[in-house]
Amino acid sequence: MKPTLTITIAAYNEAENIGVLLTELLRQKIDTADLVEIVVVSDASTDETDTIVRSFAGEKVKLIRSETRGGAIRAKNMLLRHATVDIMVMLDADILPENEFFVEELIRPIMNDSSVGLTSAALLPSNPKTFTEKVLVWNHELKQKLFLSIGSGNNLYTCFGPAQALSKKLYATIQYPDNTPYDAMSYMFCMGNKMHFVSVKYPRAIFRCPTNLRDHIKQSSRFAAGKEAVIDIFGDEARKAYAIPPGLILREMVKEFFTHPIFSISFILILLYARLHKTDKFTSLWEMAESSKKIRASMGDTHFLQKIIAEKIPCYFISPHLDDAALSAGGLIAHLSKRTRVEVISVFTAASAPPYTLSVLRFLYRCGYTDTDQLLIDRKEEDRKAYSRIGITPRHLGYIDASWRKITSPSKFRQLLSRILPEFLHLYPIHQIHIARGAISSHDTDLMRSIGEELRTLVANEKQCVIFCPLGVKSHIDHMIVRDVCLKNFENVILWKDFPYNMRGTLGSKDDNALATEVFRFEGESGMKLKMIKEYASQTKMMFPDGNIPLASEVYYSPRKEAPKKSSWLSKITIKKDTAIIIAIVMLGLVMYGMTLRGAPGNPTADQFKNNLDQATNAFELSPERGRYTQVANMAENGVYNLSKTWADIAYPDVGVSSDGKLDSYFAPGVSYFTLPFYLFGAQYGLGQVATFSAESLISIVTLVFIYLIGLRIFALPRWAALFAVLVYAFGSTSWSYAITLYQNAFTACFIVTAFYAAWRFSQSDARYRFLYAAYVWLAYALAIFVDYPNAVLMLPVMIYLAVSTFSFKKIRDGIAISIQWSAIATFVVFAFVTSLHFWHNATYYGGWSHLAGELKGYKVVTATSTPAIAKAPSTTTSATATSTVPTKDKTAVGFFHEKSIPNSFYVLIFSDERGLFFFSPIFIFSLLGIMYALRKKEGGGGGAIYIVPIALIATNIFLYSAWGDPWGGSAYGPRYLIPAMPWLALFVGVALSYGRFLGPKKIAAFALFLFSSAIALLGALTSNAIPKKSEAILLPIKTYNYLKDIPLLQDNISGSFVYKTYMNIHLTLMEYFLIIYVVIAVIAAIVLLWSYIRRHE
Repeated sequence: MKPTLTITIAAYNEAENIGVLLTELLRQKIDTADLVEIVVVSDASTDETDTIVRSFAGEKVKLIRSETRGGAIRAKNMLLRHATVDIMVMLDADILPENEFFVEELIRPIMNDSSVGLTSAALLPSNPKTFTEKVLVWNHELKQKLFLSIGSGNNLYTCFGPAQALSKKLYATIQYPDNTPYDAMSYMFCMGNKMHFVSVKYPRAIFRCPTNLRDHIKQSSRFAAGKEAVIDIFGDEARKAYAIPPGLILREMVKEFFTHPIFSISFILILLYARLHKTDKFTSLWEMAESSKKIRASMGDTHFLQKIIAEKIPCYFISPHLDDAALSAGGLIAHLSKRTRVEVISVFTAASAPPYTLSVLRFLYRCGYTDTDQLLIDRKEEDRKAYSRIGITPRHLGYIDASWRKITSPSKFRQLLSRILPEFLHLYPIHQIHIARGAISSHDTDLMRSIGEELRTLVANEKQCVIFCPLGVKSHIDHMIVRDVCLKNFENVILWKDFPYNMRGTLGSKDDNALATEVFRFEGESGMKLKMIKEYASQTKMMFPDGNIPLASEVYYSPRKEAPKKSSWLSKITIKKDTAIIIAIVMLGLVMYGMTLRGAPGNPTADQFKNNLDQATNAFELSPERGRYTQVANMAENGVYNLSKTWADIAYPDVGVSSDGKLDSYFAPGVSYFTLPFYLFGAQYGLGQVATFSAESLISIVTLVFIYLIGLRIFALPRWAALFAVLVYAFGSTSWSYAITLYQNAFTACFIVTAFYAAWRFSQSDARYRFLYAAYVWLAYALAIFVDYPNAVLMLPVMIYLAVSTFSFKKIRDGIAISIQWSAIATFVVFAFVTSLHFWHNATYYGGWSHLAGELKGYKVVTATSTPAIAKAPSTTTSATATSTVPTKDKTAVGFFHEKSIPNSFYVLIFSDERGLFFFSPIFIFSLLGIMYALRKKEGGGGGAIYIVPIALIATNIFLYSAWGDPWGGSAYGPRYLIPAMPWLALFVGVALSYGRFLGPKKIAAFALFLFSSAIALLGALTSNAIPKKSEAILLPIKTYNYLKDIPLLQDNISGSFVYKTYMNIHLTLMEYFLIIYVVIAVIAAIVLLWSYIRRHE
């Protein structure tokens, strides 16, 4: 004799949904128990609830009406007192079963195990309509993942109230106290009776999240107050049941924040708003959340399916892989195979030869195979066995699966890299990044054309047919390819929602509805479908390791013929003011740096270098550019770091010889390594040199963005002042000349600025992910040293700031309490790791882990065919060419620190007409005033203390290179060694213009000085950086040793600009080109300063 079962529903004004719910319950297939009745308790409903329930009379549906409203708890207690059945299922009235096995699966754990007293169905949100609802659906799915990861997934949080089943052994002992939440109370009673609770994952109960904040507050308030009520009754046992490991919450929130930042931020705001309006006391007479009651009233229209059967229209199911059609549409295939002709065609049923990616190897391991060929043989046999159950012989087209597809004609460099990592030869090397996110490669265009032609051939003789294929939204690449091919080549196409993706998330996602309209759902032939799926043993043991194969409704869509009408995407974008300014900064940097970027088309060879080295304005007019670029070109062409003799001759004199006779550049290797990818990319289009130099421009643009952010958030400047500081650094200083070529200075400035910002974010006690900011500071420090060795000293103020922020001190009664951020200390491992790579590089190429590039012995070239030699004696013979040269001294970088005249070097860097900061960029005179104001400033940005670090960075930069043996920086344009200090000097210009007296006159004077400074900066950027120092210039015919040297070049149309030389020189003189750029910059600066008057109080 089967156990008896009663389904109970507590209802209050549920006319919207009660009829649909009862219809779905009467369709349930319950084989293991006898359904005695479905009891609806109407809690004094005032709408049509009672009338609708009475219309089901005679179908095991019983109505019990209460004339006075007493709440759900009273209704359930009444049912429990009079119940005599073996199992009681208690449902809310505002849900729907996911399929016809809902009740059967809900009671199955109780039927199979007498120790199970309580089960609860998981919840599935319906398709969200409003933004609030979408945020709450996202939050529900996040909580589902979180709760299921606690223990075995059977806990208080997965004991959902809308659908529960209780054994008689449990419910006979239960009497719910008034004003308590019955879901949590059921769980606590179950635990108190030493019985087990089981959360049933599938099928689920469909429900609707509130569509507005008012209704959400009603629900969230009830939960919070209910939690307190349960704790009051059960004490520590309840607290333990409600406890969630904080590390688990943090981990999930971090992951979700990076994948769904808008939803994450929105939910936090909603949560805070709800907390401010929460109810303090739980009450059984709940206030209804009206918007959550309107569940989808129809589960689909089968008219289309009936037409296929009536007219016996042939059906073709196009399956991406060997099991996809059976998993997603197996029930419908089995159903139609008895009524019309059905063909199943699997497209991607082959693999390429090894070597394989890590993703493929992992897949093989999970399937229990080591041989791809054997796996495919077995899978094809599984496919045949599955369809033989319904009398179908499947077709296998034999196209290569995305995980195995390779690039057809890889470059030699890619082939070389693939020997280390096979991923370089594959179209989609990483499953989660390349395959699962659905971005189809352009290399698959021909493949898609071939598949379309073959499919059209297979159905060519059909007068009429229906093509079924995957919906493929946010799915596997191959699913999307099959879908797009079918939609392009056939008229009558029906899309199935892909399994197991239809087991996740909401009933219908935004992407589903944008692409297609739901036509019908199919839930029949589930038994046969299950048997078919089990034939795919190689896959089911991987997908369903517990052996439980969940069956959800098969959902079918009709593709939209036209995309829904939308307004312009621009009209829908609302950009915050700061975001808009940052975008403007990036665009301005791209345009201005792009117009002045140095170089020419082509990938220069060594011979081309030799023919152009004497040209003053080419891309390689100075040895630092040659030295770094030859290292890049050599690595790209020869695949090794050590210079060939040909390239070493070009890089001379900045070349050294290691102990084993290998040739290397004197410069730290960081810049060459960072710009190598740009060279490889540009070389594909004949722009290797230009692309390499563009890396400097891009890194400088990053610096501009962070100057703005630091000015706004740390220096507490008005927006106009922060933006003016950006203009000063970008176009009012000689940093411009080094943002368009190949030096280390722009990289150094970027690492220092971004590291300081990260250190400041770390110092904020309320900052999230503090350890990530600390980790970046260490990373920037290590990379900065890799770029230029003196950066180990230059960045010390930032590192000290980080160290101080790692410790906090608090005065207490007995002394001082010290708090340590151990996570920040642990991030030192980042620095250690990167530095170990640096040491490895040194040991490999310079003869020892502590040896630096600048310590290599000098290299001399005697003839074009000579072998490398170490320079022995000084000589007066020097040349820019590499035919017969001898270095003037045994040059090493460390020798530059032997300078004794620090005051003289200080004068050269700051005041001289050779390199002086104030001579080339007089706008920085305002920085002195800004520093004075900053130290006295009390408001914003942490007061005067926060400016100590930038001031220390400026002082460290100036002192370090005042002690440098070559403060001129060789032939250079302005004080290039002070570029790392210029972002801070520019910010203090903003401070000077924002505070103190005489703001109007100061802005006028600053604008005049900016015009002068930007003219000098643009002059150097468009012409030449090769300005000799005074002692050398007086021996040369030119005699000039500052920016005056470049004026004749401007007049004679001699420029290093790639854009001007390649495109504009036939249309404009260089002076006209100069004036166009200059006027644009001047107008922008004027607008920014005028903004300060318009938005004086911003």
